[in-house]
Amino acid sequence: MYCPNCNNLCGDEDRFCFRCGAALTEEIPAPPATPRKGSHWVPVLIMAVMSVAGLIAYFATTASPKSPSSTVSEMPWFTIHEGYLFFNEALYTGTGELTVPEQVNGQMVYGLGEGCFENCTRLTTVILPDTLNSIENNAFAGCTSLRGIFLPESVTVLGKNTFNGCTDLEAICIPSSVRWIGPDSFDDCDSLFYIIYSGTSNQWNQLYSEFINIYTGVYCQDGSFYHGRNP
Repeated sequence: MYCPNCNNLCGDEDRFCFRCGAALTEEIPAPPATPRKGSHWVPVLIMAVMSVAGLIAYFATTASPKSPSSTVSEMPWFTIHEGYLFFNEALYTGTGELTVPEQVNGQMVYGLGEGCFENCTRLTTVILPDTLNSIENNAFAGCTSLRGIFLPESVTVLGKNTFNGCTDLEAICIPSSVRWIGPDSFDDCDSLFYIIYSGTSNQWNQLYSEFINIYTGVYCQDGSFYHGRNP
């Protein structure tokens, strides 16, 4: 079966494309219970925007190599130490969408350092490189304008409080390569409607069992389920 959105080859039993998150067999069900203020088209729109951003990032990284020298001169807001990236929002001159390069100052970016983007309230979208292995504690904590994010399949670790306090975060794609998610990673993510996970529901239950909120739907490779209404 091919994805109608990005033409990715998927399994016959897959319900979602795990390259772009598009539904394959049926429409994703609406969140349960009383709707939040606003309408359900918002998270669906975010997923569509995220899909486009993900495809653009994918083809950009595969079609043309990055220039390490340009990442140094044109992105002074990034620093790196032993493969871990750090971000200085005060130096950032871009928009709400930020692309993290594969190299900074000649070093490959293998991780987001502790508190890398913490309390960076301007960021709405962050596109991460395929070189990334780990996201350390509080990496996106307090990013109150972050709307949605794809994690590349290279990521294996999410530290504690990763997205704590991301009040506008509505959708996130998590690959089955992730082996550990730290505690309180989704605390106060009051708008988180969709988690698209490319593993099974059993794997997800072993990976993260904390209550998120009554509106969060987790969509797995073998089906979907809603988080319980009570912690």
